[in-house]
Amino acid sequence: MPRMNGIDATAIIKSRYPETIILGLSVNAGEENQAAMIRAGASALLTKEAAVDQLYDMIHGAVATRP
Repeated sequence: MPRMNGIDATAIIKSRYPETIILGLSVNAGEENQAAMIRAGASALLTKEAAVDQLYDMIHGAVATRP
């Protein structure tokens, strides 16, 4: 992302639109980045490789747990 990273973008989106569900996709989805994305308001962070197999289930899980 040219102007900010996904963590910062997630925090801004959630502050403006708290009802938005955010699922992050990254090539760097290590524990630190996963924790940072969750703190910023994302429902989950997946690797781009895993997304093909897991994205559908993650979307349904995020919607099902929506407050």
